Amino acid sequence: SSSTIAPSVDCGRGRRIPLFRSSTTRVVLAYLPPRRLRQLYEQHTSEPEILQLMGDWKTFSRAMLQVRRLGYCLSRGELEPGRCGLSAPIFDYQRRVLGSISLVGSEQAFAAFDPGHMNHLVVSAAAEITRRITQDIQPAAAPRN
Repeated sequence: SSSTIAPSVDCGRGRRIPLFRSSTTRVVLAYLPPRRLRQLYEQHTSEPEILQLMGDWKTFSRAMLQVRRLGYCLSRGELEPGRCGLSAPIFDYQRRVLGSISLVGSEQAFAAFDPGHMNHLVVSAAAEITRRITQDIQPAAAPRN
């Protein structure tokens, strides 16, 4: 018997990832200030395919709020059929989102692992990256008199 391996996602270094189709970008969107998120939404709703994917503003904003509550974003087949992505945000010392870390694989690979464990691994990796980025940055102390 032969097995079929889903092709790799062609969104490596230097390639643009569609803004609303991947967990990698959606987890970043979820942590943007509300006004900026609304601007991006409105800029892209003229594309019928994107509007169908995102829904109306209320639906989309609720989905982004849910991502923030969970601390991660999961996508299934939205960027590429048969592929999943699991992403968590990375922050700077002021808790502004800098980017994300993602785990990408086939739906079969994702199904083989406990979802809670995978979520924990990705969220923990993002937290460790954030910790390392921010560990040496301390707000300036007030001068002593």
